Amino acid sequence: MQCLEALPSTGVPSLLWTKHLSSELTKFHSNCSSDKLMLDRVTENVKLNHLDGKVNLLSFDPFSVNNDHSFFNFIYLEGFANSAQYLDGIFRRMPRKGLVAISTVDDPALSCKTPEVAQRLYGGLTGKTLYYKELGARLILSAVARSAARANRGIKVLWCYCFKSCLSMLVQVDKGPAKANECLKNVSPLIHCNICEERVFYPNSIYVIENPYSLLPCSCNSKVPGKTAISIGPVWSGELNDPSFINKMISESSSLPWNSEISEVLNQLLEEGVCSSANPTLEAVEVPPENGEGVIQDLPKKKVRREIQLENNIAPPFYFNLHTNRPKDSKMVKADKVVTFLRNTGFRASRTHFDREAVKTNASVEELLKIIRTGSHTVHE
Repeated sequence: MQCLEALPSTGVPSLLWTKHLSSELTKFHSNCSSDKLMLDRVTENVKLNHLDGKVNLLSFDPFSVNNDHSFFNFIYLEGFANSAQYLDGIFRRMPRKGLVAISTVDDPALSCKTPEVAQRLYGGLTGKTLYYKELGARLILSAVARSAARANRGIKVLWCYCFKSCLSMLVQVDKGPAKANECLKNVSPLIHCNICEERVFYPNSIYVIENPYSLLPCSCNSKVPGKTAISIGPVWSGELNDPSFINKMISESSSLPWNSEISEVLNQLLEEGVCSSANPTLEAVEVPPENGEGVIQDLPKKKVRREIQLENNIAPPFYFNLHTNRPKDSKMVKADKVVTFLRNTGFRASRTHFDREAVKTNASVEELLKIIRTGSHTVHE
């Protein structure tokens, strides 16, 4: 494997990989471009960590990562303010099953305060919402999907994590026009209600929606005069975390020095990616009968019921902030209790790392308020 840190400032990521993940089958590279100060800093850190000769220091234009040089299996792109300008060059020669990790810090387009910047950099409009952190992540992923599609590649999102002003995501690349077309189906506009924060993705169709307000489960448009909803996006509508991949990360990170710091993060992302329900969903399947010795007989199949693995289902997009989306006639209920109330009622629910005072669920705003009101009266009685 050829692993590249595309825009190093200090070279710390590539040094960490070399120190803890080095093997004969893995080569690590750090691109210092033409910045002499950056090259001197990375070279000094290599010597301080006694890793001379183990990290290959490159120098080329970051806009041509996979154009003029041999392709890389794993690319880590840490962009300050935005990473959109480097995406087309990265995906042009990205191999099948290659991995691209993107980290962006202090990006004004993700705060929903500068919609013109978001449209210019990532090709999508944003609006003032309480779930702006996840909206920013989905906005970047939509730009990533389009850049990959221009190179006849599709992406699969493996994980997405937000910490303060830093947003990190990891995608896996697959080659082929069919994969690109399938991936673009997950890029969709969003209709958002400004009154109750309800939101729904537009259906994947070429036909015009005569009444977009009918997509929303709320009735705010009929109760409040004027235009009550805005159109946002297009943004990524697929999954943000792959539970099977995160499970592998949990098992592999147990031997690393930073396991104690990362375990809490990974477990939170796993819970968020599954977004489970207390009542398992069942399906009927046909199973061939067996005789007493465990040999399958040539008889008509019988139907049994088994639990559907929720890991195979996409977690509900976005989340509800409980300070805003709560009944005005009831006391504040902790997020963990609201998750329990929702799961006991049959809905999928979990906490979310994007907002510690919010819950992710497939319940509508009206259903959420009803469940909180009923549950809070039971708790306080």
